[in-house]
Amino acid sequence: MDFMFDFAEANLVEMRWSKGECELTEIMERTNHILSPEVEQKFRLGMPYFVHAIMPLEPITVQSVTDWFKHEPFALEHFVTTTSDSDDIIMRIAFISNEIGDKIDDIIEKENRIINI
Repeated sequence: MDFMFDFAEANLVEMRWSKGECELTEIMERTNHILSPEVEQKFRLGMPYFVHAIMPLEPITVQSVTDWFKHEPFALEHFVTTTSDSDDIIMRIAFISNEIGDKIDDIIEKENRIINI
């Protein structure tokens, strides 16, 4: 992603778990909790803009998270990155205000920065 966030305007939440700390379903539940509207209103985080999962290269785990992202459209962008260097599973969620989201959408539309392959 080419966009840099001014953290006075955006909030980044990062959650990290070691591989043996909890099951993937529990990680998904915790992530859903952070993304739920009542939590957003409580902490005034803003609208979820992207969710980024970083996890060890295990095809079944990666496919599970990728499928979950496809069926749970809770953010404008979502993607998975794999690493073989770490056992940690990391979920990063960026929240932005509606106004910032509108600016990003305008730039994307004007500059044609999304490429569908």
